[in-house]
Order: sequence, then C-alpha cells, then structure tokens
Amino acid sequence: MINASFFAANPAPAAEEGAEKAPGQSLTFEGEPAKSFFGIAKAFAEKNGLQLTDKGRPEYSPRFKRIESFGVQGSAQRMFIWAGA
Repeated sequence: MINASFFAANPAPAAEEGAEKAPGQSLTFEGEPAKSFFGIAKAFAEKNGLQLTDKGRPEYSPRFKRIESFGVQGSAQRMFIWAGA
C-alpha cells in the first residue's frame, strides 16, 4: 500500500490576542499499489486541487523502506509518499 501525506500551515493570523489558530491542514490518501510514487502523488494532488512542482526526490526514513517527497505549488512544505509495510 502507498500512503500520501501533505501538511500545510494555517496562513490565517490569530483573531485576537491569546486566541489559538486553527490547526494546519492534513490530507491523507490511501490507495492500491501503484507503478510509481510520482503516479500516486499526481493523482493525490489532482484529487485535492494541488499542483506538483517537481518529479520527486528520495528521502531517508528509519521507519519506512522507501519514501519520496514532492514539491507543491504555493507551499514551502513537501508532500511525502511512502510504501506501507
């Protein structure tokens, strides 16, 4: 199974002093095995109205055997795709 996760900080400022900001956005997608991480990242982005800015890069994780990240237009954050155990 391949999972995708994208986290974006909430850009809205706090309404008044001491008020807490709403939590950031967390999108999770679970899909059937795919031929490539790019394919699942592209499908996930299209489903959620996002655009990728690159074709991905491998990342290191002691928890997952294989993980890649993809740039998302309009965000400094990256979308991470990993192979589930």
